[in-house]
Amino acid sequence: TRNYKNEKTGVWEKRPYYTIEDSFPYGHGEKSVFLIERFMRLKTSEAVAIRWHMGGFDDAVKGGCYSISRAYEKYPLAVKLHLSDLESTYLREKGTSEVPHR
Repeated sequence: TRNYKNEKTGVWEKRPYYTIEDSFPYGHGEKSVFLIERFMRLKTSEAVAIRWHMGGFDDAVKGGCYSISRAYEKYPLAVKLHLSDLESTYLREKGTSEVPHR
């Protein structure tokens, strides 16, 4: 458990938490492409789109990599997948893992 301050009461409480042990540290997008291609062939545009779907949140971009710009220029699908990922996360799911029922 981890200590957490309840904002309403001001009291510290113990809450369960989780950690992630990445047994295959290959990169989020790269790992997705690698795992998918074990079962089916991807087109180049699909592989690039999956690789760069995190956009500016990708660790390579945070580290100063400019390849994402070239990927987005050359493969419009990559831009579309990134935008749909943002829409899903921030507009539909509102930062949660729950999709609202319509």
